[in-house]
Amino acid sequence: GDGWATRYCVAMGEEALTFIGRAIVGRKEIWLPWTPTTSMMKRKPPLLQYADGVLAGPNNPLGARALYLYRGVRDTKFRIHTVQTSHG
Repeated sequence: GDGWATRYCVAMGEEALTFIGRAIVGRKEIWLPWTPTTSMMKRKPPLLQYADGVLAGPNNPLGARALYLYRGVRDTKFRIHTVQTSHG
């Protein structure tokens, strides 16, 4: 109403390129904290700077939201992350 819109940019990690088939959003989280896994830090040493974790909030590289993808009741371990930006 005041001329502003909320825009969500969507990102998925490289592993998402291996995802085949269908899934549903089984869970949603807002402003979650994040710590890269040991295997992620091995593959990408720059992630070592986040080894102690990143608090929830706008500086978190995962963004504002996470959508957890499920097949039935089984968590696929795939996530869709969104970053909220506002535009006037």
